[in-house]
Formats: sequence, structure tokens, C-alpha cells
Amino acid sequence: SPHHMPARVNTLAPSRDVVVRLGSGGAGISGYAIAQSGGEGLSHATVILKAIGEDPDSGQLPVPLEAQSDDVGNFAFKHLPAGKYVIAARQGSMRLVPPEKEKGERPLSVTLDEGQQLDGVKLFLYPGHTVMGKVTEVRTGKPIEGAKVWSGMESAGYEATSPVVTDAKGAYCLEGVCPLEGGITFLNAEKEGYRIDLSNARSSNGLGLMLDPAVPTLKQDIQMARAVKVSGKVVTAVGQPVASALVTGYAAGDHSAQNEMYESDGNGDYAIEVLPNAELRVMASARGFAPSWSEDVQVGEEPKTGVNITMKSGATVNGTTVDTNGRPVAEVRI
Repeated sequence: SPHHMPARVNTLAPSRDVVVRLGSGGAGISGYAIAQSGGEGLSHATVILKAIGEDPDSGQLPVPLEAQSDDVGNFAFKHLPAGKYVIAARQGSMRLVPPEKEKGERPLSVTLDEGQQLDGVKLFLYPGHTVMGKVTEVRTGKPIEGAKVWSGMESAGYEATSPVVTDAKGAYCLEGVCPLEGGITFLNAEKEGYRIDLSNARSSNGLGLMLDPAVPTLKQDIQMARAVKVSGKVVTAVGQPVASALVTGYAAGDHSAQNEMYESDGNGDYAIEVLPNAELRVMASARGFAPSWSEDVQVGEEPKTGVNITMKSGATVNGTTVDTNGRPVAEVRI
């Protein structure tokens, strides 16, 4: 609600008559979105505020907030709980300059006391980088033609660059690449029958690449491996097929995703492509069911069949949002 402080209630499903009590007042942040090159204010920039180091009982933001800058670049957030926050911003293809490269000009993270108003926050945006390199097969080193390459994390709410396609030499060139939080971006590549090799990467989101605004052009090669197909059925506890379930594979132990999501068909059948020589679990999610997992599966270099997933019915949580006086508050995002 734009007129109340966010609130959080912890509960176990199933639950009924859960009351979410929204407060008034709170702290605030305001400032400017500015183009790094010319110093002019940027209109219609999206500024994102997210709580960090969140304690579940602290009352901090349960979800990120967004604000749009006005015609001269001004933005503002009101009715905030006390706590520590990280700020991000974007406008079209422009992104926020990483904090360590703009010392003393503006904070990327801020700490707010109860009722504090922090004004004059400057957010500098820049147009990004050029990233180029080659995509090759991990075992043979041969170039892979026709692979799509992009950067960003749409699944996490960050816009991805438009994908480019590698040429006969496996070469690609991305323009307008900007950092996510912390000055990093993630490169990804896709081609039927192949998976990007992230065996030496620190994240399942892609190949991490640190971006320095002082270095506009970077080189980064990408390796891919021939994929192995894993297939099976998604069924209910009584063996009925579950259609349109979203299915993905995760590395056993650390649960990092190994592929994008696929849908099961009308018979509950699914097939996903994963990297060879790995131990994984397959997860399925569908409306009306709790997320469910397969047993651990050892995948070699040949297709793996019969990896079935049994889904259980999900529980429901309902309740009411009210203000500090107990009056109902409508149109609150839960």
C-alpha cells in the first residue's frame, strides 16, 4: 500500500484468518537519477529499493519497492521501516554505476533509523559495456556456430540484453552490457543439444563477469558441453498425470539450477537437458501442488529415463490486512 509501511507475518500453511497489520509514518529516501557522462537528470528511471541482511522479524521490506523518477530525475520512497537497504536503478539500457567507482558521490546501500529522512541521494547511470569472445565445445575446443549469447538475469527481475548469435568461428559481440547489483553481470549461452559449462563458475546464474565503468570493452570466452537428456513423469500421489508442471534439474547438494524450466505434457511426461557426468535432483511445481523433488540421480553421458516425480497437494493461507487501528486496507500486495 502506498500510504502504509510494509509488514510481514510468519505463518505455516494451511492457515486461516491471518491478520497483516500495516503501520503508518516511517523513514524515507529521496534523490536524483543522473547520467554519468553529461550530469543531466534522467526522467522515467526506475529506482529499486531492497532490504538487505533481513531478519524475518525486523519488519523490513518483504519485497523490493520501485519508484519512477520525474521529468528532471527526482525520485522518492516514503513509509519505510528502519533498516539497511540496497539501491539499484535503470533507464532503458542504462544501469547504475557500481559504488566503488563513484566514491563519495552516492551510496549503493543505506541504513535508515526510525523516522529518518535521507535526501539528496545521487544515482549515476551509464550506458554499459561491449563484451566479446568465442563460444567453444569444452572437450574439443571447436567453435560452436549458431549459439545464442546474452547477459543479465530476467528470472531475477533484471532485464537481459538482446541475444546475439555466434558466427562460423564461434565469435559473439554484446553491446550495452550493464552490471547487476555489486558490479557483476552473468553471461549465458544456449544452443539445442548443448549446455553452458559452469563447472568452474561460482553461480548457477551464468558465467560471472565483473564490470568496471573505466573499462568499456571486455573479452570473455564461453565453453559449452553436449547435453544429456533426462526424462520421466510428473504424477499425483494416486498416479494421475500432472500436466503443465514446470520442471527443472538442480545439482544435488547445493540445489543450483542446471537448466531452464520445461513443461510436462498432457500425460505428465517431461524431458530436460542437463550437463553430463553430474549428480542432480529434478524439481516440479504446478498450481495446486507443493513443489516436489525426485530422488538423487547420477547422470552420465547417455540419456536417463524413468526419473519420476510425485506431487502432493498444496495448502492455503488466507487472512486480512489492517492498519494500526484495525481498519481493513484494500489493494495491498501480499
